[in-house]
Amino acid sequence: MREGDVVNAGDTIAILDDDQIRARENQARATLLEAEAKAKGAQEQIAVLQEQLQQSQLQVGQSRLDTAGRVRQAEAELATAQSDLAQQEAAYQIAAFDKDAYTRLAKSGAVSERQGLQASTTADQQAAQ
Repeated sequence: MREGDVVNAGDTIAILDDDQIRARENQARATLLEAEAKAKGAQEQIAVLQEQLQQSQLQVGQSRLDTAGRVRQAEAELATAQSDLAQQEAAYQIAAFDKDAYTRLAKSGAVSERQGLQASTTADQQAAQ
């Protein structure tokens, strides 16, 4: 049959090749299965990545807490060191005052030379600390 031919009811105008149709159908089915498998794989990978993200967020949160704790500890240690320093400075100032006073008193004979030497030694020890 050709284009433009007269066709009557019941005339065969085309013959479809069943094998060719089945092959196309099978190819389409295989393509669909492959796409479904890729989608499933992508969903599984998304789930894994979401779990990794959640774990990373937990680790970051824990690190922040740990760091904050270490900062507070360092601040407390600094405050203690500053307090100790202030105490040592006060003790040194008292010892230095005593050294000067006892040295003058020892020279004038108001106290023994030993007491003046002891005050001097105490001041030197405080300075060293």
